Amino acid sequence: MELEPLQYYNQFIDPLLLKNDLWRSLFYLKEQPPLFNLFLGIGLKLFPQSAGLFYQVTFWAIALASSLCLFSLMERRGVS
Repeated sequence: MELEPLQYYNQFIDPLLLKNDLWRSLFYLKEQPPLFNLFLGIGLKLFPQSAGLFYQVTFWAIALASSLCLFSLMERRGVS
């Protein structure tokens, strides 16, 4: 799975910095979104060969949890 946006988008820290020097790059590069860059760095460190799959599965899980929470909320409120 290709991770091309990580190399070309300016709002992400460089993937080499995320892999090799995560904490220092998060500390000094505060202009970029730190929590999202932390998420990207953890994915690159834990799954260096299949980081794209990790991100995809994580976002699917977030989408499923969000839809289930919304369904539960609508059911409690009596929405048909």
